[in-house]
Amino acid sequence: MKKVLMVAAKANMIQQFNMRNLAILTNLGAEVHVAADFENFGTVDDQTNCQLIMDLTEMGIVLHQINFDRGLGRLMVNYQVMTQLRRLIGENQYDLIHVHSPIGAALTRLASWGTGCPVIYTAHGFHFFRGGPLKNWLVFPIEWFLAWLTQHLLVINHTDEAVS
Repeated sequence: MKKVLMVAAKANMIQQFNMRNLAILTNLGAEVHVAADFENFGTVDDQTNCQLIMDLTEMGIVLHQINFDRGLGRLMVNYQVMTQLRRLIGENQYDLIHVHSPIGAALTRLASWGTGCPVIYTAHGFHFFRGGPLKNWLVFPIEWFLAWLTQHLLVINHTDEAVS
C-alpha cells in the first residue's frame, strides 16, 4: 500500500481545495496522512473545522497537527515546524508528498530534502506576477531554489504557467 502525505499550512486549504483529491487517494487504496494546522485553521469557522476533522477521520485519513505560523511566519516557529515535519516524514517513510499553500509547501520541501521522497507542489497562485508588488517578487528566488526540490509542479492558471 502506498503512503501519501498531504500538507497545507492551514486546515482550510484542505477543506476548500483537497477533499476530492483525498477521496481519490483513499479510493485507490493509499494510506493517506494530512498535516496541517487544525488548531489555527484559517478562513473557515470553528464548526466547519470540526466537521472537516470528523470527515477526514471517517475517511480513514491520519491527521497530524503542525503548528504553522500565519503568513511567512517567524523564524523560530518555522524552524520548529520544519523539525515537526522532518520527524513526521522520517517516521512514516512516505511514498509521495503533495504540498499546498506557499509557506506549507516551502517548509515541507525543505524538511523533505534528502529523504528521496518525491514532492508534488500545487501552487494555488504565485505571489509574483507581471505588475505585482516588488515585495512579492522578493519571494521569487526562494521559489526558484525550492523548485529544485520539487518533482512535479501543478499550477491552476495560465499566468502561473507562464512563470513556472
